[in-house]
Amino acid sequence: MPNPAAERTPTGPAATSSAQLQHQVRALLGAKNGIDESRAKRLRKQWQAHQSNAKTKPTTDADLEADAALAEWFAQLHQRVHAQIELREKQFTSVQAQLQQLRVSFKQGHVKQSQQLAQLIARQLQQIIGLSTQRRQRIAAELKSLQPEIRQLTAWRKWGTKQARENIIQEIKDIHDSGASLAEIARRIQQARQQWQTWDDSGEGGHQKLYQVFNRECRKAYKPCQAYFAQQKQQRQTAQQAREEICAALEQAYEQTEWRRPDWKEVQQRVRMHSKQWRTAGAADYHAKKPLQRRFAAIMEKFEQKLAQERSSNYKSREKLVAEMIQLEQREDFREAFAELQALSKKYLPTVTSSRSQEQALWKRFTAARDRIYQQRDRRRQDFMRTLKQNLAAKQVLCAEIEAACHRGGEMKTGGDGNGARRRLQQWRTTWEQLGETPKVSREKVTARYRNAIQQAQKTIAQAEVAEKLQLQDQLRQKSMLCARLEAMAVAAAGDDSASIAATQLKLKSKLDTLRKKWEALPPLPAALEQPLAERYQFAVQAAQERDVAQRLRDSMPKNLARLHALLLHLEILAGLEPPAEFSKQRMALQINRLSAAMGGRDAGETHQSASAAQLMRDIWLLGAVQVKQHAAIFKRVDACCAALAALPPANPSKPKPTETEHQ
Repeated sequence: MPNPAAERTPTGPAATSSAQLQHQVRALLGAKNGIDESRAKRLRKQWQAHQSNAKTKPTTDADLEADAALAEWFAQLHQRVHAQIELREKQFTSVQAQLQQLRVSFKQGHVKQSQQLAQLIARQLQQIIGLSTQRRQRIAAELKSLQPEIRQLTAWRKWGTKQARENIIQEIKDIHDSGASLAEIARRIQQARQQWQTWDDSGEGGHQKLYQVFNRECRKAYKPCQAYFAQQKQQRQTAQQAREEICAALEQAYEQTEWRRPDWKEVQQRVRMHSKQWRTAGAADYHAKKPLQRRFAAIMEKFEQKLAQERSSNYKSREKLVAEMIQLEQREDFREAFAELQALSKKYLPTVTSSRSQEQALWKRFTAARDRIYQQRDRRRQDFMRTLKQNLAAKQVLCAEIEAACHRGGEMKTGGDGNGARRRLQQWRTTWEQLGETPKVSREKVTARYRNAIQQAQKTIAQAEVAEKLQLQDQLRQKSMLCARLEAMAVAAAGDDSASIAATQLKLKSKLDTLRKKWEALPPLPAALEQPLAERYQFAVQAAQERDVAQRLRDSMPKNLARLHALLLHLEILAGLEPPAEFSKQRMALQINRLSAAMGGRDAGETHQSASAAQLMRDIWLLGAVQVKQHAAIFKRVDACCAALAALPPANPSKPKPTETEHQ
């Protein structure tokens, strides 16, 4: 260390200059054995005195630069001194801790450790820079006081380890009787040699004869282990060869794989298979273990780069697919959405699987979106089935309504105009069409029931129409005959030249009152029939009361008779009857005209057979008055035509085409 007296510099008025101080500070910082803290303190006092003198003297720029540089050097000196003090305190604390550890080691009887700690403490104590003499002497004194006890412990340990060495020799002799495996025996022999070396290293030597016995027993005990280790070596060589083959197979597979369109499933299975083989191949020789591991890691890294790229791409595509499936829930066209769901589900095929957590999370999202759509489908299917059942119930109610109407019969009357029941029948058909589909299992049964009900309704309506037509014809006949009786009375009254005119008028009035009561007692006919008959009735009443009107009535009879014969000819042709002989030529002419009209494609004026007969009957009963003497012959021909028409088989009315729902 530098001599403080030799480096002492005068202070006060003769203080050194900035250059001298800077030179001394740089020399102090460059010392190899640390910084002399006392000298650094003196130099700092000189610098402070220099700064005080500089304040009373004029300064130049050069002086200012020199003072600034000197300040930087003193700052470095301060930092070095502060760091040296911190290091000294740290080293002293470490020495104290080691001294405490030495006491514990000594008490526990660790000779070698105690000797090493004592040497370490003495060496580190000399290396502490700037340590005070008092603190250095205190540590040295305590260390010196422990040396005799350590030497004494060493002597006792040498004596005690002899017994331990003899015990370990006996343990090696009996090691094969312990039942341990050859590997365990080899390990115990190795531990015994290490323990022997530890004793020697701790200074407890001097047992050369015992070592010769120990070494001989160890070699003898180790011989059976040599065959075992030879086998182990062979196994390591086999494992090394297997690992080399795995690496070669992976390298060849990598080169032969068509990476533009690889079979990712096969690639991943191959990598997993060889990874499993690598883990179970066993340990290779030490010199080949690390090179093989690097080779395997390199080829696996190549595979992993390709797999990672495909794994990321496939995972993103499946994420996009799941997002598309979620969007399907908003589709209004459920059939189209469900068809796309089926197509998207087929595309959810992981080529290279990601981590278990990622795959499980994505699979949960996929199945959740799919299940929601299936649930939506099930709800819609349930709604559809509910609608089908409701339609079935409504159609069954409709069938029951039609059947009940047919059963009651009265509700199927045509209402006189022939359209009431038909309109209701059309309403039933329209209602059936509007109800829509029914469950497939019940569709055929309810449709058959509907068809039967409709057919029964048509039959009932047809029967009602026939009955109404007959009733109408009967009512028409009754009113027409009342008119004929009244007309005959009017003609007879007009031709009566009796002197008792008053008596004749009185008698006629009585008959008119009787006929009026009968007329009023008859139910009214449809307006188209009631009006002409009412006019005929009133005209006959007027003719019975006024002779000029009666004369007009008499004058119309020949014309009406000719018209009546023409109508009867048409009616007899329809009924298939032969007219009286006097009308044969007229019948022949009429048939020729009808045939010519049919061949020329012209309308012969005929409708359906029954409809034409009904119209002819109405025209006959609506016709005006004829002579009374003609009544019997006319009624006879009319009754014959009615009987013949009733005996004819009914014509099949044109049926409406079945609707699409009825077909189903």
